[in-house]
Order: sequence, then C-alpha cells, then structure tokens
Amino acid sequence: SLMSGVNTRSADVDIDIGSLISAIARNWVRIAVFTLAVTAIGNTAANRRWTFGLRGRDRLLRQYAMGALVYMLTLGLTSGALAVLGKMVPDPSKHLEVTVLVLASIAATVTRYFALKSFVFAIKIPDRIRPNEGA
Repeated sequence: SLMSGVNTRSADVDIDIGSLISAIARNWVRIAVFTLAVTAIGNTAANRRWTFGLRGRDRLLRQYAMGALVYMLTLGLTSGALAVLGKMVPDPSKHLEVTVLVLASIAATVTRYFALKSFVFAIKIPDRIRPNEGA
C-alpha cells in the first residue's frame, strides 16, 4: 500500500541518519583535525591576501606552515584558558565559561594578528610608528 511505502522510506531515512551519526562519532578526531587544517589554511590565505595584501608565490609554503603553527598556538590559548578555568573552578557556570572563552578568543585574535604581522608575513612597521632603537 501507499502508506507502507511512506513508512519504509521514513525508516530508511532514520537508519541512514543513524549511520551518519555513528560514523561521525567513530571518526570525530579525524573530522576535527581535518576541519582545523582547512580552517588554518583558509584563514592564512584570507589574511595573506586581504589583511596584508600579499599575492604571488614568494615564501608561500613558509607562510602557510608558520600560519598553521600560529593557529595551533592560538587554539592552545583558548583551550588552555578553559582547562585552567576547569582546574580553578570545579563546576563553573555557563556565564563564566562563556566569559573566559570570549576573553581568551580576543587574546588569541590579537596574538594571531601580531604573530602574522611580525613573523609570518614580516610586514615592516613604518619608521614613523617604530620607536627609536637607540633610545
């Protein structure tokens, strides 16, 4: 009958979604590593092009490798902030967790920008902004 066909299709969808969830649960570390790698590459490419105005292949591999290291550093900063919170406050409120995460994310963003500017892409600071080295 028509209704049994609908129910069968619905059951098939439930099984497929269940299989998908099960596959994700079994492979979550691989998925997380892959998404972090894609994010680091995309973020470095966007910063290289739009923030720092760099184009071409000059020092490209070095910049991507260093960008990935900076990304991991800043990821460690935000993860570390939550780990420290967990050690200091055994059962923190959601409000406190969000506050710590927001502050750590701001610190990570500032750290990432200055690391990219100073080390990865080595943009020179204009002399009028740089303090006198001999002073």
